[in-house]
Amino acid sequence: MVGKSFIKAPGIKIKSSLNLFSFESPSSVSIPVVVLHCFVTQIISEIIVIAKNMKHAYVLLFVLTICGLAMGNEDEYPTIYDKIDVDTILSSERLSNQYIQCLLEKGPCTADGRSLKQILPEALATRCVKCNDRQKEIARKICTYLKEKNPNAWVLFTEKYDPENKYLEKFEEFLKEN
Repeated sequence: MVGKSFIKAPGIKIKSSLNLFSFESPSSVSIPVVVLHCFVTQIISEIIVIAKNMKHAYVLLFVLTICGLAMGNEDEYPTIYDKIDVDTILSSERLSNQYIQCLLEKGPCTADGRSLKQILPEALATRCVKCNDRQKEIARKICTYLKEKNPNAWVLFTEKYDPENKYLEKFEEFLKEN
């Protein structure tokens, strides 16, 4: 095996000479590596044996990792809509009515309306425990607006999202908090 090339890749040759291996790059720089081939071959073969014996464990680990990534942080609601200008929406009768119709399932929904519709029942039941500070501010502003400026819509909301009046009293306490 003296001086014999046994691996060829574009621009790189690995040659062995007794127990000395060297990588030759196109720029003719050689990096000696002592007994690298035997060591790497042994490790690779052991990894293959372990992988064959543990293929189910790897599949399970992969699936659990993907599930964990998909679930994300369940302790908070997504922050994607935190920068919405709520004042603009509430000051526009047309926009606020669109959201009201969406949340009451009497009209089409925008993406943020659909997201809010999914979060709303749990937020009401838990006093917005998963809400960040901005989301709590938005919730208080919207609910206060509805109670003061559109009490009929507020009644419809409470009937839809808390028909048995289980959560409304505690949610009202949340609304009064700073």
